Amino acid sequence: MERYSRVDKSGRITIHPKLAENLYDIQLVLAGAAGVLPTTGTTYEMLILAQKGKLSHEEGPLQPFKLSMQEDCTIDKKRRLLVPSYLADYAGIEIGNRVTIVGEAGSTELFICEKERWDKYKKQALKETRSKILSIV
Repeated sequence: MERYSRVDKSGRITIHPKLAENLYDIQLVLAGAAGVLPTTGTTYEMLILAQKGKLSHEEGPLQPFKLSMQEDCTIDKKRRLLVPSYLADYAGIEIGNRVTIVGEAGSTELFICEKERWDKYKKQALKETRSKILSIV
């Protein structure tokens, strides 16, 4: 499931209700992550929000990816996540930017990426997938 949000003037991102339903009242960690598209070697930076102690780095839209900086965090009752400035800088997320939030309803792991970066990643990944399929045919 892909949903969009905008970073408010306080650096908060509002999480869609379906994606946030299992993230209340649990300890969360927000981490920087970088993945590489295998064919081109293009690196993409994003954030991963996950239940503390359950942060997986072997699954997700960028497989495999490397984790870097991590910060404990919470989601408030209005489903807002405050993104620390150093993590926002890492992921290219600025005040007013649109972000893409990717995850499955009921999951305790979400991927957060600046929308233009995510769209570029998806376009490149699709191009690589098409190329692989055509090479088989």
